[in-house]
Amino acid sequence: MVMRVLGIGDNVADHYLHSNMLYPGGNALNFAAFASLLGADAHFMGVFGDDFPGRFVYATVRDMGIGLERCRIESGEHGCPKVRIEGGDRQFVCSNRGGVSRTKPLRLTDADLDYIRGFDWVHTSIFSYIEPYLPHMAATGVPLSMDFSHKGDEQTYEACCPHLTLAIVSASHLSVDETEALMLRLQGYGADYVIATRGEAGSFFLDAYSLYHHPALPIAATDTLGAGDAYLTAFILRYAPFLQAHQDRTPDAEACRRAALSAMEAGSRLAAQTCQTEGAYGRGISYPG
Repeated sequence: MVMRVLGIGDNVADHYLHSNMLYPGGNALNFAAFASLLGADAHFMGVFGDDFPGRFVYATVRDMGIGLERCRIESGEHGCPKVRIEGGDRQFVCSNRGGVSRTKPLRLTDADLDYIRGFDWVHTSIFSYIEPYLPHMAATGVPLSMDFSHKGDEQTYEACCPHLTLAIVSASHLSVDETEALMLRLQGYGADYVIATRGEAGSFFLDAYSLYHHPALPIAATDTLGAGDAYLTAFILRYAPFLQAHQDRTPDAEACRRAALSAMEAGSRLAAQTCQTEGAYGRGISYPG
């Protein structure tokens, strides 16, 4: 059965300074885009600016077949971070902090929440300015994930995690012990499951039974932008059917271990593939601005 998934919140046009190219991006949009590329029925809900970067991203993801039926287009700048690549690693130079996604953020209506109920999984991020609506989104009964990147703090974690099926953090700047402690805190705040990505050091996943580690695949990276988003998308699409199949009964520890490692392997493979592509999934255009 094809999964029906929704990314909700941030979307940007990543401006690569070395090549003057624009690429579609943003954590929530990348989730929808990677899910579509993996064969899911993928949709996105967010705010687009009416400038060139906004029109470009909207047209690109529409042409990818991603549903945009409840998106908003606002007058103003689209999110457009400036990016440079150093030794294959992406570096964010500066940004307008999401543009209209920040200045005119989503205000979820009852109709939006009814729309959300029609999905198998919903994903958002800390860059989406949607935290006040997390309780309403969780109340729909649809599994909800949120990527905190490396930006969360304890107050944010405590407010958001009670509403999350899955919390995701970037932890390449932390030691293994610090990563494990953070994951346990996120679960303690209420998240059912936790992922921590650590770049070349691989990834961790925490369920009710255990903490699992999976190594990153050895590659020579061209561009790491979007790799973490690719990982979480492939993980969710592999792991969600396991959760669905066991929603009425608790699986044993061995079944959970097999499902976790299978999902982590899928995530690692798509992340490695993404590191071979400029932009999260290509589809760039020369920036005339």
